[in-house]
Amino acid sequence: MLILQTSPGEFYILGSGLSVNFARDPDVDTGIAGIESVEQVSRSSGRWTRERRLNGDQTNQARQLLLDRHRQRMYRVRLYSIAPEREHSP
Repeated sequence: MLILQTSPGEFYILGSGLSVNFARDPDVDTGIAGIESVEQVSRSSGRWTRERRLNGDQTNQARQLLLDRHRQRMYRVRLYSIAPEREHSP
């Protein structure tokens, strides 16, 4: 498996036979994070092609990426994050 971070919140993942989960580090903050989108992609002749976009059934309701154990594929995963709510003082 190969994971390449191309920008904050965007990753390319290449591999097979794995489950990839994403989570925020609780030592950094208490924000909420999840998968915004997953696209199966390919690259040929210097161009990226989106093969298909995965939906909630294929990403365990935007919680994990499941890589087929029989075929190696490449995915572009975009994550979202929501800052923790601030507590209001009375």
